[in-house]
Amino acid sequence: MNRTTTTAMHLSVLALAAAGVAAAPADSTLPPIMTRVNDAFDSIDTNRDGTMTFDEYRAFVFAAFADIDTDGNFVLTLREIGSNAGDRAVFEKIDRAKKGEVTLAEYMRMQRLLFDFADLDLDGTVSRAEYAAIMIASGYGWVDANGDHRLSRAEYVDVLANLFATLDVDRSGSLSPAEHAAFDATRPNGDVSAAAFLEAGLRTLPAGLK
Repeated sequence: MNRTTTTAMHLSVLALAAAGVAAAPADSTLPPIMTRVNDAFDSIDTNRDGTMTFDEYRAFVFAAFADIDTDGNFVLTLREIGSNAGDRAVFEKIDRAKKGEVTLAEYMRMQRLLFDFADLDLDGTVSRAEYAAIMIASGYGWVDANGDHRLSRAEYVDVLANLFATLDVDRSGSLSPAEHAAFDATRPNGDVSAAAFLEAGLRTLPAGLK
C-alpha cells in the first residue's frame, strides 16, 4: 500500500470521526479490510516492534502529505486531492472554514487526533489490535459523540459491537478461531461469543473509563 492510498484512508476516518459525521458502512468482507489495515500498520511501524509510536506515525503521514502536495507549498487544494467524490467530501469536512484548502498544520492536527483516538489504553503507543479496532469501527460510522477527542466507555461499546460484526464473517453470532485470528493472533482457543468479545475489549480501557 502506498502512502497516498493509506493517507486517504486516514483522512477519511479522522475527518468523519472528528467532525461527527457517520461514514459509509465498511466493506463486510474481512480479508480485504484486514489486508488494508495490516498493510498500513506495517508501513508505519518502521522498527517492526509491533507497536506504532507517534513519531513513526507523524513521519509517515507527513511524507504522505508531501506526496499529495504536488506544488510543495504545504497546502492541499481540491485540485491536488483529485476528482474522487469521497476524497473531496472528506477534504471539505476538514476544511471547515471553506477556504478551499487544507494546510499542513490542519492536516497534522487531525492526524494527532486520529492517533489519540486509536490509543485505547492510553499508553502512548498504538498496537496492531488498537489500530485495527479504530480503523474498522470508524468505517461503520463511530463518531466522537461527546466531542472530547477521546473514546468514552459507552462509545467504545459501540466500537466493539461494530468490530465484532465485521469480524463475524459467517454471521454465526460467534467468532471462530480463524475469524478471531485475523484480528488478534493471541486469541483464546475455541469460539468467542459477542459477550466474551465485549468483556475482553472493555478490559483494555483505562480505569477512568470503566
